Amino acid sequence: RRNECLGMISDLNANVPACFINFLGRPASTFTGAAFMARTMGAAILPVFIDRLPDNTHCMRYQPAILPADTGDKERDLFYTTMRIHYVIGEEVRRRPHDWFWLLNRWKTRPEDVEHPEKIFMEHRDLTPAQVAEILAPVKAHAAATSTG
Repeated sequence: RRNECLGMISDLNANVPACFINFLGRPASTFTGAAFMARTMGAAILPVFIDRLPDNTHCMRYQPAILPADTGDKERDLFYTTMRIHYVIGEEVRRRPHDWFWLLNRWKTRPEDVEHPEKIFMEHRDLTPAQVAEILAPVKAHAAATSTG
C-alpha cells in the first residue's frame, strides 16, 4: 500500500493446502498467499534468486515480473498465478540444484491425504496438458527469451 516490496518464500509445504500444483514433477500442496497479495494489491510478482559464485560471494538475480492471472474467477486466478510462480522456482532449481538448500519435506501433504479433495484445485487432476501449457505460456516465454543456456 505504501509502494514497498514484500519478500515471501513460496516453495513451502502447505499443511492445509490451498491447491496442488506440479512442482519438480510431483503434486505439491501449496499456499496461494503470494498470488493473493499480488491480486489484491494489483502488484506484479518479481522472482528473485541468489546464486552462490565460485569465490563464495553471491549474486542476486531478478527474473521477469509475473503478473497475476485475470480470468474473472478469483480462485482460478490464484491457482493459475501460483502455478506460474512455482514453474519459475522449479526452473531455477533445475538450473542450479546445488543452490536449492532445503531441509523440509516439500511434498509432505499429498492429494490423497486431503479431507475434501473435490474442494481444492489440483493441477494434475483438473487441467489437461494443453491447459497447463496455456497457463504457463507467459512465464515460459520469458524463460526462453532470457535463457543463458
